[in-house]
Amino acid sequence: MTRKPVGGNLLLAAALLLSACSTDEGPTSESATASDCTTQIRVGSAVYSSYGTTQRPASRHAEAERAVCEDVGRDARGSVFPAQPEHVAAWRFPGYPPSKVLAVRYDTDSFHVFTADSLPDAERDRILEDLQQRPG
Repeated sequence: MTRKPVGGNLLLAAALLLSACSTDEGPTSESATASDCTTQIRVGSAVYSSYGTTQRPASRHAEAERAVCEDVGRDARGSVFPAQPEHVAAWRFPGYPPSKVLAVRYDTDSFHVFTADSLPDAERDRILEDLQQRPG
């Protein structure tokens, strides 16, 4: 009785999957990389990252700079603020300091919630959960 190697087909499938996911910019792109992007805004020197959505009411607060996504190429940097960033309106939620959380309008009834990058994950989670559950 001949036994087939169990991992042979799995290794081939994995190799095909990985090659399908890789980026190839041609023969000269020996060090091409990819980077993940997080939607970010900046007000002054404070950077905020998108953390969810809410329908909680908010009031206009300040103008914010929006980061761009540089996620492919030889020097993929992820989310970066260019020299001439796009500006968006930043909103604040009553009862929350704008140093911790801001928002950008998503549609007429919703906002993207942006939490300060300086906050621990547990506090970000608590703020988002509160904004999504409590009425304004």
